[in-house]
Amino acid sequence: MHYTQALRGFQCFLFDLDGTLLDSMPLWDKVYLQTLAHFGISVPADYLMHVNHLSVRDGAVYTVQSLGLDTTPEEIIRIWASLGTAAYRDSIQLKPHAADLLRADGKTLGIATALGKGFFESCLARNGVLSLFSDSTSVEEVGRGKDSPAIYLRACEKAGAAPGETVVFEDSLTGATSAKQAGFFVVGVYDASAEAQRADMIRTADLYITDYRDLLYD
Repeated sequence: MHYTQALRGFQCFLFDLDGTLLDSMPLWDKVYLQTLAHFGISVPADYLMHVNHLSVRDGAVYTVQSLGLDTTPEEIIRIWASLGTAAYRDSIQLKPHAADLLRADGKTLGIATALGKGFFESCLARNGVLSLFSDSTSVEEVGRGKDSPAIYLRACEKAGAAPGETVVFEDSLTGATSAKQAGFFVVGVYDASAEAQRADMIRTADLYITDYRDLLYD
């Protein structure tokens, strides 16, 4: 497999995980639904848009404060971990043809994610691609959510590349917008969870794909 012309000149590829490389957003819909049901409330319409680009810690703080829950962020994190960790370890899969893209030609590959390593490392190892990545960076590490380009800049620095030499793969409009503003080439990746933002993603990203096969040829 080889990359299409649009991607050949870049040195580094940075990947978001949930909804971008991993087909995991349905899991989080279920986790959030079950967590908030435990407190007797339903998931607000704008909740996913706000929480998905935050670190686990910041997402838990946002959940408690914005919804007025009578609990602590630590308890929210405990519930999320109890519901989600096993799924990442045992069942979450890569999106179709993602492994082909990761293994094509020779690029430096990095991760820029809101997930903690305890969630994703076992998942990527089970899917046979963990060793392909040179490093990973989380929003928790940089202390900012994906409304800031800090995570992409840190990941890019770790890879020894400049933003202009780097492609960011994102399914969220928040992440795509901040990466684009920081000078990265952005590939928007379709995920059903972000259907409402699809038109804006197409306008924001340099490329928009529905399948990783769109970026490859034999």
